[in-house]
Amino acid sequence: MNSRLRHPRRSRAAFTIIEVMIAVAIMSMMLVAILQVLSAVRLTRDRIHNTQETQMAGPIIMDLITQDLEGLHVLGRPQAEHLQVSDRVVYGLDADRIDFVTTTSSREPILIDGR
Repeated sequence: MNSRLRHPRRSRAAFTIIEVMIAVAIMSMMLVAILQVLSAVRLTRDRIHNTQETQMAGPIIMDLITQDLEGLHVLGRPQAEHLQVSDRVVYGLDADRIDFVTTTSSREPILIDGR
């Protein structure tokens, strides 16, 4: 009777819960590593983009200043108003200013008090 109560062992091709948990842990570690690499790549891309924009803006700004200075208008103005330069620092950053009257329009006029 003892032999009838015993279940015959069948060979099943399956994973134990420990094996599944180990596989999930390994995959999650791989995903974390991949996400860290992608995050570092994204930050590097952003830094390169910002540096490139700064380097491209420099010559454009210098061209605008050159055009404005070439059109400097001094006739009929006192010498003190020809060119006014201010050496300023705002929030710890350079904020120099150059004021002069020019015949070129490097930007749209700004209306002050509706004038």
